[in-house]
Amino acid sequence: MLATGDLNHFLMALIELETNEDTVSVLQEMYFDKASPGLQEYIRRFELDGLAGAFAQKVTVMKPRTSSKPSFASRDAFRVIEKVAT
Repeated sequence: MLATGDLNHFLMALIELETNEDTVSVLQEMYFDKASPGLQEYIRRFELDGLAGAFAQKVTVMKPRTSSKPSFASRDAFRVIEKVAT
């Protein structure tokens, strides 16, 4: 079974980061603290403690748009994910 909750949490965190500049806190609280058992195991297995800080250094957050629609999550978030993965 494919779990998509982690992706949803990550996208919601990215949306929050449009208006909140505390990248480490937002990623920790909205993504890593809500991690699925699979993501938790991945973090443990590959000793990725402090991953929120690493993301904060690599992720360039977009500035808030004038539109209130969170369209950035469906399109631009995947570019951010690709950036972090490389």
